[in-house]
Amino acid sequence: MDKKSKEKLFVNLITGLRAIGAIALIPVFYALGPIITAEFFLLFISTDWIDGFLARKFGVSTFFGALLDGMSDKLFGFISLFLLCNTIPSMAVAILLELSILGFGTYSVLKGNSAKSTMVGKSKMWVLALGVFIGLITYDYSSFIELCKSFNFPILSIEKVKTIQKGVSSAIIASEALTLGSYVLRDKKESIESLEEKRVNLLKEKDRLLSLKDNLLPTNELIDKLLDTNFYENNKDKRALGLFLKKSR
Repeated sequence: MDKKSKEKLFVNLITGLRAIGAIALIPVFYALGPIITAEFFLLFISTDWIDGFLARKFGVSTFFGALLDGMSDKLFGFISLFLLCNTIPSMAVAILLELSILGFGTYSVLKGNSAKSTMVGKSKMWVLALGVFIGLITYDYSSFIELCKSFNFPILSIEKVKTIQKGVSSAIIASEALTLGSYVLRDKKESIESLEEKRVNLLKEKDRLLSLKDNLLPTNELIDKLLDTNFYENNKDKRALGLFLKKSR
């Protein structure tokens, strides 16, 4: 295996690790609690930056890598939001929006449009990551208070914690909605550009056919050439087909 192949494999393994980490969040959450889950979450979500950085540094970006990266992000998003639904029910709205983004993105790609994330979509991932982290550490109020005490942070009332959770939920839902909107706008723009490109190509083809038609001999002149002995003797070593079909200049 050459160096490039090894680098490509290494980067894809890091991306795949995020997908495995997303699935691992479920048993970690129920066995070790939300605070430990938040720590695992930060560890695995950091690979979203690491694999992209390494892919650009090594010059090994591929469609497979982009697809694996996107699917890992979606899996991480779905599972993280699902875990928070018990304590922040409005996260169910975010899950529905995330499903809509996945469905519309797939539809757009199948139409031949871009598969890349929009800038809004990339920003959404970090809003989601921060929101999920805050949601996890505040999931259980007593565990959150113990965490604050261990770091000498101010102790927040349960009402303030609920307010923070509502704010986090609203931020995630807004970023999901904006991302979906950005994908719809990009799809519309690229579809219009595609239609314009097809229109230009059709016009070029029309002009080519008209030009070809203008340069062709009438049938009677073509027959005269085919039956003309002098024309044959003078042009038999040349490109005869072109001489038969084209008008003389």
